[in-house]
Amino acid sequence: MTLAGSEEELADLKAAYTCSRGDMDSILDSVMCASLNDEPRFRQILETLIADGSVMAYAAFTNEKKSKAAARQRRVRVGGCACSWN
Repeated sequence: MTLAGSEEELADLKAAYTCSRGDMDSILDSVMCASLNDEPRFRQILETLIADGSVMAYAAFTNEKKSKAAARQRRVRVGGCACSWN
């Protein structure tokens, strides 16, 4: 199991961010043991990585519409998952 804040989680987060081109639904679905509760922490980490040039900024992440984030939270509240296909 990956521990929050570990180097393994950071590597997984970077890979998920890059593969999904910044789509938070996909990121949460891809990182092992991630939940909607991890989103604020993931956002902070990714914003730092973008600022220092470790990863590129994708519009799906930097310009995510509030309605998309709200829909993700609604899906989880009604028993779904954070993934976009649910």
